[in-house]
Amino acid sequence: MSKVIVSEDSNSRILESAYTIYEDKAINEAIGRQVLEFTRKILARVKDIQSLHLLGGYGRGEGSILQEKEVVPLGDYDFLAVTRLPHTNIEISGFEELQRRFRVQYHVGVDFIWKPLLRFLNKRIYWYEAKFGSKRLLGDQRSLDEIPISSGADIDIREGFHLMFNRLAGLEIVFNPTLQESDVLEEQKRHLIFQSIKATLACGESLLLLCGKYHFSYAERRRRFLKESEGSLADFSSLNPHFKSDYAKATDFKLKPSFSMYADPIKNWFAAKKQVLQTLVFFLSKTRPCSASKQISRSRSLNTQVTPENFPKLYLNESKPEMLDYLKYNWNAFKHFKSLRNISQFQNSFSDNVHVCLYYLALSTNDDGEIDCNFLDEAARVVGRILPISKKTVTEKNLHKKWQLIRDCAITAWRLARQ
Repeated sequence: MSKVIVSEDSNSRILESAYTIYEDKAINEAIGRQVLEFTRKILARVKDIQSLHLLGGYGRGEGSILQEKEVVPLGDYDFLAVTRLPHTNIEISGFEELQRRFRVQYHVGVDFIWKPLLRFLNKRIYWYEAKFGSKRLLGDQRSLDEIPISSGADIDIREGFHLMFNRLAGLEIVFNPTLQESDVLEEQKRHLIFQSIKATLACGESLLLLCGKYHFSYAERRRRFLKESEGSLADFSSLNPHFKSDYAKATDFKLKPSFSMYADPIKNWFAAKKQVLQTLVFFLSKTRPCSASKQISRSRSLNTQVTPENFPKLYLNESKPEMLDYLKYNWNAFKHFKSLRNISQFQNSFSDNVHVCLYYLALSTNDDGEIDCNFLDEAARVVGRILPISKKTVTEKNLHKKWQLIRDCAITAWRLARQ
């Protein structure tokens, strides 16, 4: 089979595509030139690509940018390559240099999928958006048709938990309690705002998953959420009457970013954290998993009593070990610690333990600057089940410093569980 190259047709398609909602040819061409450069690097490294796709906001024409002296991408460049042969852990030479040159603010990466595996993929948000919300850059335009998802309603409901916990991790990565006591640098403000917005959006997206209305487009999700907030999500709207406008505002930012929309990054961070915790409690009350390894029914009682305090216990009560979760976590832990002594026992889901640790960490922070030591100790206890924690971390007297030390352990575990 002949290899895919950047032909004149695909070159033109990449340069002439719409990557943002701005009806400005210069903006979209600027993004197109960057995408073309990354595409060439991928093709130079991997020779058996059958099709290459751009995912995320840029892939569906809703990418975030900053208009400064030049067009600056405020988001991820996520590529997906369908290949004739299986590949793992391929590093693309030149990606980091291009990311610096183009001032890409966040992640640039490429995932590879062996074509025969497409028909066996799980019903995840990632694969739904790849199939319906990506931009084909070159190669076979029907190559993703075999993904076994027909609409957003097919997505596994558990994806809502994963989405919210990933955004909770993003919130905690950019935060530390000492920020409440000092002037926040401009770059820190931007990170706080950006992660807070992603967290707010994740809450709305998870709620749309809950009622089977998820869609790949930010604009369509906003339209659907505003409609459902008066219908199937009316009970959530009664819990948080302001969320509907917060979600709409976050969508506006994502489509046309302006950091001036959010004057107080710390206040906004705490508001987003509260939204995530509140949505997690609501989500669990509607879905109550039979086990961590089974599909969750949407039809559970709407009157299940779940509170912020008992959420971790209820979430972990029926958590079961999953073989792939076990193998992935321990293999990554072995590579990270370079030792077999840290290999954890096969007792329950590592990912679920990480989720509960992140939850306790968030619960321990208060907008008055105080740290709840009981919730913080619970976070340390939970992450200590799957990750070695130093005595210094456990006995640290300064609660702000202790929070950061436990946060670092939690984020290490989170990365090991999701790599």
